[in-house]
Amino acid sequence: MGCEHIRVRPSAIYFIHDTIKDRFQDGHALKETALQIARQNVGKRDIQMLKVVRVTDGRLFSMDNRRLAVFRLLEMCDKVGTIKVEVVSFNTWRNEWIRKTTTTTGGATIRVRQGNYQIGRTKAETNIPWLCQVQGAQPTEFMPDSEFSIFLATFTDE
Repeated sequence: MGCEHIRVRPSAIYFIHDTIKDRFQDGHALKETALQIARQNVGKRDIQMLKVVRVTDGRLFSMDNRRLAVFRLLEMCDKVGTIKVEVVSFNTWRNEWIRKTTTTTGGATIRVRQGNYQIGRTKAETNIPWLCQVQGAQPTEFMPDSEFSIFLATFTDE
């Protein structure tokens, strides 16, 4: 079966982890990344597409929890509506699923370890102190191409 791409609201995708770091592997912070997208310095299409697994009850679970966290925050602030995701075969990701799945909330929420903040499906379930900064972010001038290229080249969830 080939690759399937669908558009979905970030709040309709579930986390597989209980917790995440507040930074990506490359050192970019969740806050910085959310603000860059909210200010339209980086387009959501410029961020690597989330890989999701559809489980037997039809729910979608993200294999990319930090990116999902950023997109959920952007959705809460009306900065994104839907995102394009790649639905991957559960059989292909079975071993990683078994190894990585730690959620005890059914994937509805995730805790950011640094600060012990929670990201849920709505603002009411979320206590990120800088969420209002994302909400109020306005488009700014684009960052220089060289800086933008470095930002995109290092942006990874793994």
